[in-house]
Amino acid sequence: MVDTDQGKQVQEGPADFERQKWLAEEAHRARELEFQQAAQVRADRELAFKIAEGQRSKWSSPLVLAIIGAALATLGNGAISWLSGQSRRQLQRENNDAQVSLEITKAESDRILEAIKTNNNPDAAAVNLQFLLDSGLIGNANTKQLLGDFLKNRITGQGPSLPAAASSVNTPAGRPAWISDLLKRGLTLGVDASQFNGAVDFAGLRAQGVEFAYLRASQGKRADRMLKEHAATAFQGGLQVGLYHVFDPALDSASQFVNFSSLLDGTRWTLPPAIDIVDYGRGSDIDPAAYSAQIESFAQLVLAKYKVMPVLYFGHLRRDLDERLNKFPIWIAQYQAGAAPRMPKGWSDYMFWQFSDGAINNDPSIARIDLNFFQGTPDELEALARKRQ
Repeated sequence: MVDTDQGKQVQEGPADFERQKWLAEEAHRARELEFQQAAQVRADRELAFKIAEGQRSKWSSPLVLAIIGAALATLGNGAISWLSGQSRRQLQRENNDAQVSLEITKAESDRILEAIKTNNNPDAAAVNLQFLLDSGLIGNANTKQLLGDFLKNRITGQGPSLPAAASSVNTPAGRPAWISDLLKRGLTLGVDASQFNGAVDFAGLRAQGVEFAYLRASQGKRADRMLKEHAATAFQGGLQVGLYHVFDPALDSASQFVNFSSLLDGTRWTLPPAIDIVDYGRGSDIDPAAYSAQIESFAQLVLAKYKVMPVLYFGHLRRDLDERLNKFPIWIAQYQAGAAPRMPKGWSDYMFWQFSDGAINNDPSIARIDLNFFQGTPDELEALARKRQ
């Protein structure tokens, strides 16, 4: 019952009861729906967990883990081997570059020494030093700077200069025993010269037992200014003569051959032409394969025109020449006393051996010129020369 504002008691009717019942049922259905939704969320989460667990179990099983471990170990070993190989190759390249650099430094020092042998004439020595700088024959930046500063500040009549060759020569009795021994075993003594040697007493050298001379004809597109005089006096002194070209990889082979060929055509010679590659194609500046291709192209031009296999001149430390050049005979530069030079990779023997830059005795005429052996007797050298005559 309820109290009304009239103070009467009024009983609830059927309509009110039905309304309260419907509201209660609706609230119950809402709670059931909430329970069902919560249950579905839990089921979805459980399903997601089982899927994730299944995926994890694939990668966490002992077999799978063993396979993955083996694969990673193999990959790791391969990576370590690759890195180790890279390091070894880099170290080898650095060692080779260092060896070549030492050889180049010695060659440049020898050039400077020869340039100042001007019979105590410092002005003539300065002219020669300036030529070394202008021609690019000094490549070391520090040396170039020092020479340039010296020449710029030099006072006329002052500066270093060494005595030139004496007019007389010693007898072969003053020759070191090991050289005499090699000559007795069938080798033949020779020299090589360029404009840096100045005038050379080839007749005096012939009296010392020298049988041949290789003369610088050209470098790149330039000619050696002493070639004509050297060739004439060498033949007059009774020597066999060969000409060589200093190859410059900055220039194409064809244009350099035109220069060298013009000098070969205009100068008498009897020994095979030679190609000097000792100071070029070094380090990482030039690709070894491309450089070897340049040399081969130049050598083939010589062979095609003159029908004689040219000789390659370089130091025994060279490591950047490929096998395409192995077919050419070599003139090996190695300064040491001994029975034979060490051979570079790809060659088992030599035709000529430059064994000294002249520092073998007290004879000033020998001490200022490079000395060489021909691997053969004087008669065999004569036979080689007759192929050209």
